[in-house]
Amino acid sequence: MRKALWILALLVLLAGCSAGETVEPAADGDATVSESPAPAADEESAAEAEAEPVYAGNETGNAELDAAVHELLLELCPPEADAADNLAAVYGWVCDEITYRAGTTDVSGGFTDEVTQELALEGLSKRKGNCDTEAAVMAVLLERLGYDCQILQGQFQREDGQWVDHAWVLAQVDGEALHFDPLYGRHYADDPMDYFMQPDDAMTATHRWDAAADAA
Repeated sequence: MRKALWILALLVLLAGCSAGETVEPAADGDATVSESPAPAADEESAAEAEAEPVYAGNETGNAELDAAVHELLLELCPPEADAADNLAAVYGWVCDEITYRAGTTDVSGGFTDEVTQELALEGLSKRKGNCDTEAAVMAVLLERLGYDCQILQGQFQREDGQWVDHAWVLAQVDGEALHFDPLYGRHYADDPMDYFMQPDDAMTATHRWDAAADAA
């Protein structure tokens, strides 16, 4: 009789494996069936979630713009990269990916949050714009990475000596106010990086602006 019970228990075991159950013999020789624990959460998904960076800066409050910024930063700024690499990646993207197009947005009243967000969203979606657009995109990306910054309105000097209205970004990086001018770097400099993270004295040969605004 006991041998028959063990054979029955074995058959139940074979049938129950695929259903996620295990069979345990009871003390009196009878077989009992117990539920197997639920499978653990997918480890790969959990690892990916942990690897996704949490950016230190604030969102703009514009849901469409914030989503576009987040998606781009995930592409440009991997978790293992350091801060300097992330800054260079963002600057390089603006230099390479935004094609010049004359702007139509009125910035005579300054770069308010509304104007900056409008220009940045257009630049990220259409990949076209003028210095105002590039400055807005640069500012929004830097702010999301956690850097306090402002858009400067000033002028730059062309090769013919003429001064032209212009906009670029001044950001606080490790306690130092540094300039980012992707449009000038791309179109007028031998190396675009010559206008990446530059102090005031490196900009004065080609740029002028209200020094009172130099307080990002």
